[in-house]
Amino acid sequence: MAQLDAARGIELALRHLERGEAVQALRVLDKVSWVDLGWPDYWRVRAEAFLLLGEARRAAKCAEEGLQEAPDNLELLALYVRALLHAQDYHKAQEVLNHALQLFPPSLELRQLAEQCEIARTTPKARTSPAAPHKDQGLERPPFSEAEARAIRRAFQTPAHKPKKRLRFWPWALLWLLGLGGYWFWVRNLG
Repeated sequence: MAQLDAARGIELALRHLERGEAVQALRVLDKVSWVDLGWPDYWRVRAEAFLLLGEARRAAKCAEEGLQEAPDNLELLALYVRALLHAQDYHKAQEVLNHALQLFPPSLELRQLAEQCEIARTTPKARTSPAAPHKDQGLERPPFSEAEARAIRRAFQTPAHKPKKRLRFWPWALLWLLGLGGYWFWVRNLG
């Protein structure tokens, strides 16, 4: 199949995630060019899809991969903590939360996750799944809020990281102009 560039692939995967189609989102992400895998958004969307499928360990692994590329990415840090809470790795979640709160002290989302982590660590009932919705109540938790979805869409309408245009003709043009100037001085001094 044809390779997708990262921006298009992530945008398409986000649309699938908004509709709750996590498997389809992962299929789209698998088509993203291997050259573009350094994008933290790729790993964030992949982790969101795994979290939506209930595969918390794989979600945590994807978030961790993204944090290797962008260690101070707030969305990835929060997602990593959520995945660790779902995987019931409370000690690691607390370590990541402490680090994240040092980087982003005013973050409301991180403070809410810290409360969830504290509740999960101290309450035996919460050890089943601290951030998961209650299935008997019929609640479904979207992978991200509507405001986050709008922000993500807006971010991909005008890319934050525009690839650098490599203008390879400039060195040649400069060399040509220097040669032309040199020739002009040479002809002018001959006569």
